[in-house]
Amino acid sequence: MKIVLRTATALGILGIMTCLPSQTVAQTRPLPRNNVQPRYSFQVLWSELLPENTKLIEVGRVKHTQENYLVMLSDSRIPKDSQRSLTLALWSGNRFITEGSATYLKGGATDALLVGQFRTALPSVNGTVKVGVKESVVKGGAKETSRPHNTQIVTSDSILEWNGKELERIALSPVGVKLGVVRGKQPGLMVAGAGDVASSYSFEGKELKSVAEFIPPSENETYAFYGCGTQTYPGFEQLRLGSGAHYVQSYWKNLNHWMIGYVQGKLSPLPDNPKATTSDSLVLLMPKVTGVVKSFWATSPTDMEEVWRSDGFPGRILDVRVGDPKNDGIEGILVLVATNEEKERRLYFIRRVDALNPRRP
Repeated sequence: MKIVLRTATALGILGIMTCLPSQTVAQTRPLPRNNVQPRYSFQVLWSELLPENTKLIEVGRVKHTQENYLVMLSDSRIPKDSQRSLTLALWSGNRFITEGSATYLKGGATDALLVGQFRTALPSVNGTVKVGVKESVVKGGAKETSRPHNTQIVTSDSILEWNGKELERIALSPVGVKLGVVRGKQPGLMVAGAGDVASSYSFEGKELKSVAEFIPPSENETYAFYGCGTQTYPGFEQLRLGSGAHYVQSYWKNLNHWMIGYVQGKLSPLPDNPKATTSDSLVLLMPKVTGVVKSFWATSPTDMEEVWRSDGFPGRILDVRVGDPKNDGIEGILVLVATNEEKERRLYFIRRVDALNPRRP
C-alpha cells in the first residue's frame, strides 16, 4: 500500500507507526523528559468492576439509539484457547447491564477491538437502500451515498453490526487489523499489518476493499485510534512516545488533542504471566502552546509535550480509550486495569478537573 504523507511526520506517529512505512518509524524516537510542572490536573471520577476475563474495551453508539454502550471483548482465560466473546453493556444508573453479546468469535495472536462507522450505504435495490435495519427510498431510483446510521464493531476475527435483535457478523476482518481512522463525514478506514506491508481498508456495502492510496485528510478532527491496548507483538517496542512511555491511544477531537501512553510499574510475576506488572501509570501528551493549531496528521513528535502523569494504578494497564460510557455528557479517559493479582478487571474513568493553562476547555 502506498501511504502519502503531506506533512513532515504525520502524527501517524504512533499507532500508526506500526502501520505506516518503516521510514516514518525512524522519525519517532522518544523525546527527552521535560521536568516541568504539569499544565493540567486530572482525577478518577469513578471506577467499576467488569467481568474478570475482559481483555479490551471500547465505547460507542452501536445500536440505533443515541445511547453509548460499553463494548467488552473477553477471552476464556484458558491458555492457547482462541475463543473470544463480545458484550454490549448499557449503564442503568447503578451498574452496567448486558444488552447483547456474541460468543462465536475467534482471537488471534494480537486481539483488536474497534468501534466506528466504517461502512458506506448498502447497494440500492429498486430505488430502496437498506441501511442497517432501516430503509430509505431514493428519488428516481438513484443510489444512496450517505453514511449509514449504525456503527460497526471490528475484532481481529469479524466485523459485526447490530441488526435490531442481535449482533450479526457481516464480514471477516482484515487480517492483522490494529487501527481505525476517523475521517470526519466520510466512513472510517481500518488499517492492518505493519510497516511496508500495511494496508488500509474501506467497507463498501457488503464488500471489504483495499485502499490503493491513503492520503491523510487535512480536516482537524480526523485522526487514527488504536485497538490493541497494551498487548505485545513484533514491532511493539517502537511504539514509544516522549518520556519513554509506550503509545496506547490517540484522540483528536473537540479541542482535546491527546496522545496517551503508559509506563510499566514494578515487576510482579504471576504463575501464568511471569512478566506481569503492577503500579502502571498513564502519561498524557498534548501539542505545545505555540498559537498554531495543527491537524493530527501535521503534528510531529517534536510538537508534543507531556502535560500530565498519573500515580500508579493498583495493577497492570490492559487498555485505554476515550468516551462517555455512562451517558453523562462527560467524555473522559477510560483505563482498563487488571487488579488483585490479575483476578479482577476494573474500569477507571479519568476527567480533567483543572487547567493551569486555560487555552483549552
